[in-house]
Amino acid sequence: FYTPRCVVQLLVEMLEPYERRVFDPCCGSGGMFVQSEKFIEAHADRYNGKAKEIDKLFESVVSVYGQESNQTTWRLCKLNLAFRGIFKGGAKFKNGDTLVARITPCLENGKTAYVYFLVDKEVAFGSTEFIVLRAKAGISDSKFIFYLAISDDFRDTAIQLMSGSSGRQRVETEALKQKVFSLPPLPEQKAIAEVLSSLDDKIDFLTRQNKTLEDLGQAYFRRWFLENDNDTIMVSEIAKLENNSVSPKRQPLEPFHHYSIPAYDNAQTPVVELGNTILSNKFTVQPNSILVFNSPESEK
Repeated sequence: FYTPRCVVQLLVEMLEPYERRVFDPCCGSGGMFVQSEKFIEAHADRYNGKAKEIDKLFESVVSVYGQESNQTTWRLCKLNLAFRGIFKGGAKFKNGDTLVARITPCLENGKTAYVYFLVDKEVAFGSTEFIVLRAKAGISDSKFIFYLAISDDFRDTAIQLMSGSSGRQRVETEALKQKVFSLPPLPEQKAIAEVLSSLDDKIDFLTRQNKTLEDLGQAYFRRWFLENDNDTIMVSEIAKLENNSVSPKRQPLEPFHHYSIPAYDNAQTPVVELGNTILSNKFTVQPNSILVFNSPESEK
């Protein structure tokens, strides 16, 4: 369903959004917001110089809010508003920044990232569900800030500052700003970051090396046991197929170690999630189990 521009324009002129908030519960690609901006610009004389520049007048007097069930349309809406300078939401970040998840259970699972992939001087923007930490020139080192953010001390402090309804708790950013952490001199920060960064590089190298050895082991296994004329045997004769299940949503506040496909793709380890965030039943996994993805297109 598409609302013609002339109809949206008529609605805006009837509503007269001179100030405060504009909320569109079915915002589509953002036509209501675009027409609201044009309405404000057409009545710029009303505001007596509230904004020095006409393109900044709209954001100084009106806030826009919208929702859209179609995720593709929602992305188009944000893109449309960003191009027009209307959408100012989301956290802005650049190379050298550290992004820390502020919502449960992402914070507890250590979702933290160091930004290094943007082109020179490029500024990106994203979700409001993470905190942007940026080093201060002459005071702190960007890599040290990252390692501080992934430390247990920082994460435990942030978790204690979470508030909101169960399952949707978030870190109070302003409260986090007031917390005090030990900070060594800048040269020492750089030295610490350099050592930890080199260890990360070695860990990455060893991970890739282990993957190579694992692939080599699989190749030998196929050659020795699968490609030769060996006796065949049913899986059920050598292994027990476990299918005991649990319903996490029946224990909404109980933390579960959830071995999801995204968790496997990310680090091949389970992530901690509250029961109310896991909507479907799950198999229980016992120690020394072997997990095999049941899709024929996957080798997981």
